[in-house]
Amino acid sequence: MGKLEKVKLPKSKRLRVTLFAFIVNAILYYYGMYRGADLTALGAGLAFINAPIMAYLGAESYKPSDKNKINPNGEKG
Repeated sequence: MGKLEKVKLPKSKRLRVTLFAFIVNAILYYYGMYRGADLTALGAGLAFINAPIMAYLGAESYKPSDKNKINPNGEKG
């Protein structure tokens, strides 16, 4: 086996938010299963919580908020 390398975070803000949301959702879902929660209600609750995150990701995909992008005139901003 070789040396373990550090996991590098992606540079994409959208991907980081998606990965963070997925990890939090998985932890909450497994905790809910452990506690014996109704999985239908738990899934509906997670979907309700994720709605703003998905709206943000959709908006960022449609119009990214990259301030360092150069416009057609050659100016930043």
